[in-house]
Amino acid sequence: MSLALVLMLACGGGPQARRSTPTPATVDLSSPDGEAPVFTDLEGFFVKGPVGLPASFRDVRFGAGPKLVRLANNAISDPDRPRMDSEVGGRLVLGGTPLEYEDVRHSFIFAGDSLVALDVSLPAKAALPVLEQAWGPPASSGVDGEGRPTASWSGAEVDARLLEVGERAIVKFTPKGE
Repeated sequence: MSLALVLMLACGGGPQARRSTPTPATVDLSSPDGEAPVFTDLEGFFVKGPVGLPASFRDVRFGAGPKLVRLANNAISDPDRPRMDSEVGGRLVLGGTPLEYEDVRHSFIFAGDSLVALDVSLPAKAALPVLEQAWGPPASSGVDGEGRPTASWSGAEVDARLLEVGERAIVKFTPKGE
């Protein structure tokens, strides 16, 4: 008789059926409106506290020229994803996908040689909850002329306006009061 068979018999006679016991869920994944929740990793992208540019963009200044913003865009953007550097509607637009945030796209928008806006695109279902978690409830909300949901926040140096466009939401950052 082999040693393995002797040990098996000595330790309880052989393999026993394994059984699992169901446990209750620790998080309620249901949604009151019947829609499935959207899971996206945006933790740390928007800074909690006063309204301001996303964390990765804090060193970018409105009014900066294309050369400086192009350097910042190269540092912020994922090098393995496409970047934008072209003229759209007569304005220079630089963009890309921020490092570590594959669900997010960004566009720096210029008027002449001056940065005038930053657009950040993210999943629409995640946008409002993420922004409210970071900045609190919007100062105003409603719908635009085409019936799309909007919300606005205002900070000391920057204004932010959320616009839902289909499955995506765009957060437009502009200098305070512009």
